[in-house]
Amino acid sequence: MPRTSRLLRILLTVAGVLAFVGDFAFSTVLFSPTEGDYEPDVSTLVPRNVDFFLAKADLSDDFDPFPHPAFERALLASPAWLAFERSEDYAAVFGGQDPLRLLSELEAELQQVKGVAPLKVFGGRDLALAGWIRGPQLEQADWALYGRVNWLGKLGASLLRHPGLLGLDARGLSVAVEDDHVALSGPELPREIYLTRVRDVVVVGTSRELVLAARDLEARAGQDSLGQGAAYDEHIQASRARGPERDELEAFLDWRSWSEGALLSGRWPDPESPFHTTQLLSRFFQLGAIKDVAGVVGFDRGIRARVHATLSSEMVGPTAARLYRQRGADTSEILSQAAALAPADTGLFAYLHAGIGDLLREYLDTAEPALRANVDEFVRSTGKYDGAEALVAELDALFRGRLALIVRPNDYPVDEANDPPNDGAPTFAMALVLWTDGSERARATIEELHDIVVTKQQALGIQGPDPDKGGVFKFKVQSGHDTWEFWSPLVPGTGHLAVVVDGPRYILSNNFRMLGDLIATFYGRTPGRGSLSRQVAFQGLADEGLDNANALVW
Repeated sequence: MPRTSRLLRILLTVAGVLAFVGDFAFSTVLFSPTEGDYEPDVSTLVPRNVDFFLAKADLSDDFDPFPHPAFERALLASPAWLAFERSEDYAAVFGGQDPLRLLSELEAELQQVKGVAPLKVFGGRDLALAGWIRGPQLEQADWALYGRVNWLGKLGASLLRHPGLLGLDARGLSVAVEDDHVALSGPELPREIYLTRVRDVVVVGTSRELVLAARDLEARAGQDSLGQGAAYDEHIQASRARGPERDELEAFLDWRSWSEGALLSGRWPDPESPFHTTQLLSRFFQLGAIKDVAGVVGFDRGIRARVHATLSSEMVGPTAARLYRQRGADTSEILSQAAALAPADTGLFAYLHAGIGDLLREYLDTAEPALRANVDEFVRSTGKYDGAEALVAELDALFRGRLALIVRPNDYPVDEANDPPNDGAPTFAMALVLWTDGSERARATIEELHDIVVTKQQALGIQGPDPDKGGVFKFKVQSGHDTWEFWSPLVPGTGHLAVVVDGPRYILSNNFRMLGDLIATFYGRTPGRGSLSRQVAFQGLADEGLDNANALVW
């Protein structure tokens, strides 16, 4: 018995020595089995001055199984995909290749490496791509790929420091081993590839500077990294905290560097365009005004993006500069005052926090000289104003700096005997909503403007069923509100415009029946349907959005 105990002690001692020596040798040659993970976010290994950054957590959940996307079955069964598959565009988009066959071939290749799940080895938990733009061609960019790995990924990265064990020379690959990284080159590699490891994060890329920066940033606890910069913290981290997924696609782009490197023109929309609409849009936005873009994109319920762009006001006109600088409207006010008017089946809802005078002045300033002259002449002919600017000033004072657009199907019943004649063109039912201060003075000003339209209706193309008679009608709708109706063959689909004043709200529509619909919706008189502002999906998106906004589009 004593001899057995002694033998057991010897065996345990030998086993302990062998384990210690084995662990020491494994740790020295490869990596420490007890090594912990890199705890901070992968973005803290990326330099702050990169031109682009994309990252996705839990990537393995997006495949079922890899390489098949989780949405593949639903996509292939959708009518849109089936129609696309039968179209001529299918072959053009995929260059004559069958994407499903390519996926199957890749799956067959992966099955030959049994027991190895690619996304578990590299990138399934966290994957990021970052780099610098070096020219107009995408392949000129310097980039680095950051991926969290399991023990097999660590082993593979460590074995690269011993290329003889992997037989890389026989495969035509040359490996240069340095203290802090390895470099791979060969005839099959278009550029030299650098690789290093920071605990459970493997960094591989075409830029030695980017790859080595990961080790430097780890040593400095992420100081001067993208992940500790204001752009990431305020526009990616904060946006991600608003969403329900927490695994959305994170994105950052230094647009100015990208556009300069790609030789893109910043003059879009073109201010010199022959089209008036394009010129007008150029007054409010120029592609060159964008400095950088940062945010997150989710795919759980369609595409959902929360993106912030930093703009440079010197690239746009003074009106746009004022619009960008002003504080936006409170989102709760937009919901209660504007979206509450829109029926639940509204197809498009848009809200803009801007001065009516600014919009009209920019419209006239970009219009053809002949049009501006005609507008001036018409306004002076009213005897009330000495030109278009005087009318614009009055409208600017009358209406508060906000407007809303509501568009829905034009499914209102038609009374062919009494409704205005029209050209029969299919059209949506649309309404433009403006706000006054609700005072008696505002109502009186509106009445004066309507009287001018009555006086000048022939010049404005307004006419009734009989061309020799007027085409302006005033009546009360079911709610008791006074409504003005202006008949004109120039209005497509409905042949008229109608307006109603409801307290501070001035509503203009191309269908008089829509006016009553909006008022009934606002006051909760449409049982079974309700307003857009009370829809769960709309409320959820509004809650995830900004607290204050200059514009909102549904």
